[in-house]
Amino acid sequence: MKTRAVIVLTLIIFISSMGPGTASSGDTAPEEPLAPPAPITGLVIIDYDWSVTNIQRFLNATIYLTGNLTVASTGNLEFVNTTLALNISRNGQYKIKVDGKFTMADLDMDPSTQADASLIKSNNTAFKYFFQAVAGSSVFLYNSILRNCGYDGQSQGMTLSGTAILDGMLFQNNYFGLVAKSSNVMVLNSTFSGGYYGIYSYFCNPTLRNLTIIGSSVRGMYLYYSTPVLEDCVLLNNRVGLYLQNSEPRALRCNITGSQTAGISAWYSSPLLEDSWLSNIIDMEVRIGSFPRLLNTQFNESRVSVDLGYYASVGQHLKVAVVNSTGAPQPDITVAVLDEIGRASCRERV
Repeated sequence: MKTRAVIVLTLIIFISSMGPGTASSGDTAPEEPLAPPAPITGLVIIDYDWSVTNIQRFLNATIYLTGNLTVASTGNLEFVNTTLALNISRNGQYKIKVDGKFTMADLDMDPSTQADASLIKSNNTAFKYFFQAVAGSSVFLYNSILRNCGYDGQSQGMTLSGTAILDGMLFQNNYFGLVAKSSNVMVLNSTFSGGYYGIYSYFCNPTLRNLTIIGSSVRGMYLYYSTPVLEDCVLLNNRVGLYLQNSEPRALRCNITGSQTAGISAWYSSPLLEDSWLSNIIDMEVRIGSFPRLLNTQFNESRVSVDLGYYASVGQHLKVAVVNSTGAPQPDITVAVLDEIGRASCRERV
């Protein structure tokens, strides 16, 4: 009886020792990815410096923060229909810094329904904070609102040095609405109101499309060593609409009106305006080293101020087709455009 018990025990040990050997062949089932954490809702009060090092999600929440917010390089912070209010008692007391990923959006992805917009603001409009997204960060803002950001020439406003997409945003009462320091910044379908500057582009070429900049007390848009394409932008009632320094932007279908000092002020800059409209006290200031080019653009020539020796070139689109008596196009024909005394100002083969 004892011998039989020993045999059974030996078999059990042998079988169990074979198990890991079979499983180690590499045919293990893949691990399931971890599901993202459930979003936090309701009222949240944070009375310390808040550091986000993993995924944190907020939905239909209101956060009162008395401290700095840092999204670490490993962090991923997401707001949906969420308000972040910073409890500030002096300018620059707290700041937001993004090294990782930050997303802010509304509930229905519809900019016309602002009741569900996410919002970042100061809890005291007299004092402002600083927002900085460094190189390597990712910022995605949709149909949301940014208020009370930036307070001086060093801490200017929302400063983006990484990758960013801003679509359907509303910027209100900021020192600078937006400071772009990366060509990977894309700003679409957004409105900037008030403040010193609407947009400041610094040594980069961001995408700027369908923007409205209203009522900036200094400059609606300031391009410094930047050559972006501006499409379908409205610069309205700013002190200076578009201020250029060492920049050569292309402006397509832009409307610059109501500027108190100048619609466009160019220094060492040669912008190209196409199919645009200028209506200001001074439509253009052409300063040293500048040669603006206007194509199919309406302006008042008596409202142009030009430094000695410089000029703005003005042209219109001209579409020409050469046909025979039956209306068939004729190839390889040279067409000349003559000035008022019959001189050929240009020749093109069509």
